[in-house]
Amino acid sequence: MAYLLQSDGDLMRILHASIKQHVPHAPPSVLTALGQVYYQAWKEATLTQSTLELDVLEELVYASVHNERLHKKLLTFLQPFTEAKDTRDLLHQLYTPFLWRALTVPHATVRLQACRILPYVFPLQGPNELTKVAMDRACQALLQLLDDANPGVRVAACQAATQVLGVYWDAVPSD
Repeated sequence: MAYLLQSDGDLMRILHASIKQHVPHAPPSVLTALGQVYYQAWKEATLTQSTLELDVLEELVYASVHNERLHKKLLTFLQPFTEAKDTRDLLHQLYTPFLWRALTVPHATVRLQACRILPYVFPLQGPNELTKVAMDRACQALLQLLDDANPGVRVAACQAATQVLGVYWDAVPSD
């Protein structure tokens, strides 16, 4: 299936449209397997990699931030990308246009969902960005979320801060 996703842009769009219809009803094991297929297709793609990134993955990332009904399902689906070591630049490219803005929007549900995503992509560092700058920006966003007016967002921010500190304790700025 990974081969089919990477073989032709039009075929990729057709397959993605079909797979997308099954995401709301799929169990976590199927979502993880589909995420692995998409990751493998992205990793092995040559000519269709940019199409996969722009037409398919960007849509999934946007929905994971903005679609309350699909949020948890898409986090599971995108897990192979957030766990892989070779996707740092891809994650930055996909999440940066949505995530930082979503963390400050008036709609509490969108802030909550963006907050839940932050530890998975932390520190969301660009290819030419210093690690310290990326860490400072992400930690500043977490601190603002800890003071959010919505209690659900504050709880999610506490959970996100715990996850981040559990992994990056030594690297997180002390101030």
